[in-house]
Amino acid sequence: MMASRIVLLALAAALAACAARPPVAENPPRDGTVSVGLGGHARFAGLDVEPVRIEEDSRCPTGVQCIQAGTVRLLVRIADRRGERQPVLTLGKPVALEAGGWLGLAAVCPYPRHPDRIARESYRFTLAFRAEAPPTPLEQPCAG
Repeated sequence: MMASRIVLLALAAALAACAARPPVAENPPRDGTVSVGLGGHARFAGLDVEPVRIEEDSRCPTGVQCIQAGTVRLLVRIADRRGERQPVLTLGKPVALEAGGWLGLAAVCPYPRHPDRIARESYRFTLAFRAEAPPTPLEQPCAG
């Protein structure tokens, strides 16, 4: 009787842990790009990247003349077999990862328009991973 309760409790705990985790792609890409919103997960082989917070979005809105083009800086949570860390990625400036490979913020959509503000839930971040060389920014990422 006591053993069956222990088995049921263990099973319930295992099911709760599975329900709390976001779904994982069966064969996540080793190299490639994935677009996600804040709190979403971009998965590459052995690497889980979650956009946590926008640190800066200083891109020049359409219809406005700016002296500087601006950028986007995004705090991400990176988890892999070595553990977890939270670096800030800058649009178009990939970073070398300790475990090997490169991770970059390749695009951010939508593009700002004056006088509108972008709603937090409207942001889409295209994260790019390359095993051998830094990824490049995407051409016309918000077209369509």
